[in-house]
Amino acid sequence: MALAFITEQLIFVAEQHVRSSDLMEELNRWLADKRMNPWNAKTVATRLGGHDEFRRHGVVNKTVKASDKRSEPAREPNLFDLPKPVPSTYKAWVGVRFRAPADEVEEALEAGFQDPVTAVTADPVNARENPSREVIQASGNSGNHAAQGGSGPVPASIPGCPSAAENQGLDADQHFSRHREKTGKRGGTYVPPGRRSSPPTA
Repeated sequence: MALAFITEQLIFVAEQHVRSSDLMEELNRWLADKRMNPWNAKTVATRLGGHDEFRRHGVVNKTVKASDKRSEPAREPNLFDLPKPVPSTYKAWVGVRFRAPADEVEEALEAGFQDPVTAVTADPVNARENPSREVIQASGNSGNHAAQGGSGPVPASIPGCPSAAENQGLDADQHFSRHREKTGKRGGTYVPPGRRSSPPTA
C-alpha cells in the first residue's frame, strides 16, 4: 500500500520537502478514497518513512525552516478550506515532493504520446484544407473549368438540363431555347405556381 501511494502521489527530488502534517493528511485522503482506514503519525513513519524507496532516495524526516522548497499537494480549490498559516519551522520529509498535474503531461510526452490535435497525418489535413478536390475530380470538368479561369468546384450536370459547359457564352434567350430543346417543353411564358390553373376535369 505504501508503494502504491508513493508511485501515484510522490516524486523524489533532493532539494525539495513536504511538511509531515501535509503528507499524513494527503495519505489519509488517498486511503479514504480507497475505503481504507487512516494511518496515524507512527504508522506513517514506520510504513512510509521506513519504505525501501524512501531509504534508496535518501528521504529523511527532520525539522526545517520554511522556504520556497516546500511542496504542497495539488488539490482542487475549496471555498471552505481557509489557508493555514505556515510556521517558521516545522517537521518535514526532505528529498520528496507531491506529484503535480504537469508531471502527468511530461511523463506522457516522454513515453512518446502526442497531442491528438498535432498528431494528425498529412492526408486528413490536406483533405480538410481542400474539401473541393474530390468534387472537382468527380465532376470530370476540372480541366475545362480551370482553362476558363473559373474557381471552386464544378457541379455535375443535372439530367435533362444543359451543362455549364454547354451554356458557356449564351445570353438569356439562348439559355431558354437550349433548355426547351433539352427538356422538350414548349411555350415561353413562365407562370408562378400560385397562378397556374388546374386541368379540366372530365
